Amino acid sequence: MGKRWSPEENAILKKIWRSPRLLKTQMDLLPGRTYDTAIQHATKVLKLGPKCPPASQVFRLTDALMADKKVRPIREIADLTGRSVHQIRIVLNAAVERGEYRIVRWSASKSGGELQAFYKKGGGRTVPRPARLTSAERSRRFRERLGQKKYKAWRSRYQRPEPKAFELPRDELLDALYGRGAYAQVAA
Repeated sequence: MGKRWSPEENAILKKIWRSPRLLKTQMDLLPGRTYDTAIQHATKVLKLGPKCPPASQVFRLTDALMADKKVRPIREIADLTGRSVHQIRIVLNAAVERGEYRIVRWSASKSGGELQAFYKKGGGRTVPRPARLTSAERSRRFRERLGQKKYKAWRSRYQRPEPKAFELPRDELLDALYGRGAYAQVAA
């Protein structure tokens, strides 16, 4: 068991927890404590709930950024506002439900992984998230994108060469014994 938390440390942790700044950036106020122990103590012992700034503050930042009515993905909004992707996603999805924002399109991320939504300020019709493609559909799209000629060239790099028929080395004594090769006429 670790060192007990003093009432002063508890007060400092509560103050940090209410501030909009990240906990990691304020750990110097709690010398001798690690980030993980501070999180555990705040959530399990002090029962302070999740650490994040009020949604209204994050929404104000996001709303001010999106006032130019440009279409942006969550990652870009998070980078420009200095907030986490998770916080922005929560705020924007709530704003979409209220009709203040809308999802204009869905696009695969640069790494080709999950689809990411592109948000725009203002009401209107929100584009629903498309269904996941099956592996057959992904393969078909890949073949169509490459074209038949390029696809055959691509596939030839990954095909296993035809195995050669296995032949035992020829042995004159075995040929004579079994009547093969030059000895086949003698046996007949």
